Amino acid sequence: MRRLQKSTTQDMYQNINKIYHAVIYVRLSKEDGDISSSAKLESNSISNQKALILDFLKDKKDIEVVSVRVDDGYSGSNFERPAFQAMLEDMVSMIMRSSWYMTISLQIYRN
Repeated sequence: MRRLQKSTTQDMYQNINKIYHAVIYVRLSKEDGDISSSAKLESNSISNQKALILDFLKDKKDIEVVSVRVDDGYSGSNFERPAFQAMLEDMVSMIMRSSWYMTISLQIYRN
């Protein structure tokens, strides 16, 4: 008969209290945007995307948002977008620190 290995209390505690780090990335192309004046900082769609994601995350105690990256007015046909590149740098930095990383995104790429 095979014996099961007992987990220590510390092992169980670490599994229960794991925190995941996340970057929120949202994007809207110029063609779809609604910024008509320089007084408006971001389009309604960008604001709505961020609100939707943050609302989803509000009761997720194991997910910590480390940054919010926004590409408002950039096409999704390529990855040459400033906030997208910054998000990738955030992810590499976190991975280098041996943290688990998760990205929550809407419209990350479109062909």
